[in-house]
Amino acid sequence: MHRNHIALACAAVFLLVLAGCGSSKHLPATLRPQAFQPTPNAAPTAAAPATQPTKNSTAIATDDSQTGGVTSISRPATRPAVGASSGTFMYIGTVVADVNGEPIYADKILAKVDPELSAKAPLLEPREFRLAAESAIRRQIEYDMHLELEFAGAVRNSTGEEQDRAKALAGMWRQREIIKAGGSVAVARRMSLDRDGIDFEEKVHEQYQSYMILINFQNRIMPLVQISGDDMRRFYDQNVAQLFTEKSGVRFRAIKVSVKQKGSREAALEGAQLRLERAKRGEDFAKMASEENDDLTRSANHGWWMLEKVMKEGDESVMEPTWIDHGALAGKLEEVEKAAFALDVGEVSPIPIDVGDGFYILKLEQKQKGRVRAFEEPEVQAEIRRRLGNDQRLALRQKDWVRLNKESVVRQDPEMLKTTVNMAMQKYFAWSRANGLTRADPQPAEGGTSR
Repeated sequence: MHRNHIALACAAVFLLVLAGCGSSKHLPATLRPQAFQPTPNAAPTAAAPATQPTKNSTAIATDDSQTGGVTSISRPATRPAVGASSGTFMYIGTVVADVNGEPIYADKILAKVDPELSAKAPLLEPREFRLAAESAIRRQIEYDMHLELEFAGAVRNSTGEEQDRAKALAGMWRQREIIKAGGSVAVARRMSLDRDGIDFEEKVHEQYQSYMILINFQNRIMPLVQISGDDMRRFYDQNVAQLFTEKSGVRFRAIKVSVKQKGSREAALEGAQLRLERAKRGEDFAKMASEENDDLTRSANHGWWMLEKVMKEGDESVMEPTWIDHGALAGKLEEVEKAAFALDVGEVSPIPIDVGDGFYILKLEQKQKGRVRAFEEPEVQAEIRRRLGNDQRLALRQKDWVRLNKESVVRQDPEMLKTTVNMAMQKYFAWSRANGLTRADPQPAEGGTSR
């Protein structure tokens, strides 16, 4: 969940570079801090076991009358919780790692991986689940360590004005969440715990961290990205066949009437002809394809034959209809392809297309002839600039990671990692029973918690 959000803010930052924003004076309101992701391959270093730090974290004020003030949040060294599979409890406020004295708590790690692990629990035997839990927990610890490292670097590099801006933005985020909760801080806190298992004020502090990282990224890394005309031309020449050559293709919607659904070929053909007549009279084809389609895939696609994820400028991904090339469809579906290419844009197939187990009617939405997109086209140059910019930003961030690791003290506690995995095992059997799993042995896996 956190990774998905963080990827979106990276997209917002990248969009700023493409738009030519190099200013360090203004932070666009469109930046979303909860979606900023540290470099995925930058692994933190592991050293001696962590000690219990006493340093408090700076966070946004919890006073209802303030949305941008600062207070301190400290957490107890231990906090009891009842084990899900027994009447025993474990202390889950323990520290699994720390970065420059900032602790990373086991219960926060577990709260972030709970959705993934609860979905896997019904599908896995206890020993399989233990391996999956350890892998997920290790990834989340590494991710949180990366975030703390990047935040520490951002604070060291920041001005007082930049820190105030990040606090104000985090305060605005806090106020929006309270508004969503009907104006009640208590409800916002309860929703945060129920939905994510994380204290509301800690989430506000995470927003502050993310805004600090974003501001630092915008002001100190983005201006270093330099893309020359020669770089762009070289990239185009190297990738013209793969990225900038368009094949002839069609985009169309389809409605299927199934023989099995109608009970006979005659009934299916009659149903297809009735839909075809309505489409020819101008009825909304997309609506018909969504609501009266025996092909469930096309129905879910609002009639489009196929959808694909496409990256847009600024690294935003959207679902778009796939271009169907000549020869893309095989078997009896070749008749569907031939019929689509024979249509003009906006035209509906003249007769239902027989595919054996049913009949299709089509509407052609778009058609393109094969061509090579020229280097001079604005869209081509925007695509090249986006790709080259991404490569440079990743390289700069990787270099920054090397520096941050050298300047920081990063420690993990292997014993506390085992304890955190045992906590996940406590939840495993409750998750399994809740989902009706009968494969799971109710005894703990080897190395698990005692009952």
